[in-house]
Amino acid sequence: MGYLFRGEWRMSAVLEELASVAGRPSQATIGGFEDFVDRGSFRFAVPITGEVTLKVYDIAGSEIATLLEECLSAGWYNVTWDPAGEVSGDYWICLLGKNFVASKKFKLV
Repeated sequence: MGYLFRGEWRMSAVLEELASVAGRPSQATIGGFEDFVDRGSFRFAVPITGEVTLKVYDIAGSEIATLLEECLSAGWYNVTWDPAGEVSGDYWICLLGKNFVASKKFKLV
């Protein structure tokens, strides 16, 4: 007789902390920025080695900029975006990899 698992598999907090300490993030994340005026620096985590795309979209879903499109090793990275010519408002930054997706809303003032 088999067992049916209904739920979500989660890495324990201890394993997540160990992965993070070792420099290899346990999940895809975007952070390290506040609302910005001239230029912004985004910090993001890539949990597994592979092709990664980092793009900025306006609130209507139109692609504004591709900040990164390359193969990256698992780890933490920073990228700077200069939004010259873009209007103030809400934007999304989206991180896409083979087995992960992360996005975050931010404001350009």
